[in-house]
Parts: sequence; C-alpha cells; structure tokens
Amino acid sequence: MTATPHKGDPEHFRRFLSRLDRDVYAGVSSLQEAMRVKSAPFYLRRVKEALRTFPDPETGSTKPLFVKRVVRTSAFELDGEEFLFYETLTRYVRDLSAKATAQESPAARALGFTMAMLQRRFASSAFAVRRSLERMRERRQKILEDPEKHRKQLIQK
Repeated sequence: MTATPHKGDPEHFRRFLSRLDRDVYAGVSSLQEAMRVKSAPFYLRRVKEALRTFPDPETGSTKPLFVKRVVRTSAFELDGEEFLFYETLTRYVRDLSAKATAQESPAARALGFTMAMLQRRFASSAFAVRRSLERMRERRQKILEDPEKHRKQLIQK
C-alpha cells in the first residue's frame, strides 16, 4: 500500500495499519509512540523532496527527482463570453456545493467532489472544464433515454 491518505486522523490511520498486524497497533498510543521514536515496522514516510535518483555508476552522485517548484501568479482578465462562463459555472458550483453540504450521504459527497473537480478543471483551462461538462451531460442523457437500464446497472454494481 503506497501513498494511502489518512486525513490526519490518528485513529483512522491506526485502524488502517491494524490491517497489517492487529497486535502492533492496538491503540493510538502505540502509533503515537512509533511516531515519537521515528520507528515503525510497517510504514516508511518519504517526502518527495527527499527522493533522489539512483547513484551514477561512475561518480556515485545523485540528483533530486523533483525540482523545486517556483509558483508565480500571473495577472489576467476574463472578458466577454469567458467571463459569463466563469460567472455561470461559479454560481452552478456554489449552488450544488451548498446542496451537497446540506446532506450527509455518499451521493452528496460525490457531488461535492464533482464540484471541486469542475473548479480545478476551469483553473486548468476553459476547454478542460467544457469537456468535463460535456461528458457529464452525455452521461445524464443516457440515463434519461433509458432510466430502467441505468437502474439495472446500478443494481449490478
């Protein structure tokens, strides 16, 4: 198991590790002790900044796998249709995110995730979010064309 997130919740992480060995992490205190002494039998944490290439056979030197990321904000202005699209998408995301927040269900969480994904896609490019919206529309059209087929597919999953 690699790169498995645990959301910073020690009990959640302990339950996850207990799948490997129930006795080693019987309680959060054993997990906290392993973290305190920086020694744990089942996991190893590597931050990407510490990852390096294999040593060069001739020189033995290594290089970082990931170069330092330099982030700069570029100013730009949306205008015309692009600004209207941004406003409409923002309103759509805001309204559906509020609806998802008001509910506690897997469907609501999926909706919240979808709204976050749309915002990220728009930040990437107008084309990316457009393709996502087109695919969402196509899936919904298929459901409307044959709701019974969709219901049967959900049951089979």
